[in-house]
Amino acid sequence: MKQVRLNRVSPRRMLRKLLTFGGGAATFLREVPMDIRRVLAQTKGGKSKITFNHAGLEPATNVFERSTNRLSFALVVAVLIIGSKVPPMRGDVSVVGIVGYLLAGLMGF
Repeated sequence: MKQVRLNRVSPRRMLRKLLTFGGGAATFLREVPMDIRRVLAQTKGGKSKITFNHAGLEPATNVFERSTNRLSFALVVAVLIIGSKVPPMRGDVSVVGIVGYLLAGLMGF
């Protein structure tokens, strides 16, 4: 057990890890200026595109969609009710009105 712990912190192993990390860091540092130049060139040429995606807005969007759907549905039902009071009349009752009221009632359910 003691030997395993010593192997984990041995100078040879630490040096190998440092060289591996250093190689990756060197590659990163070598590529960053080229990436920055590429982004700046695209921005200058008007070819860059930024996409903004905010996490957590889905519930608010769903509530907004539902309320607008209900509002538009209520407007349609109101228009059917109001527009149903036109001739031809059968006695004191509008024939179109009966159809409009029935349609609005069905849509209401």
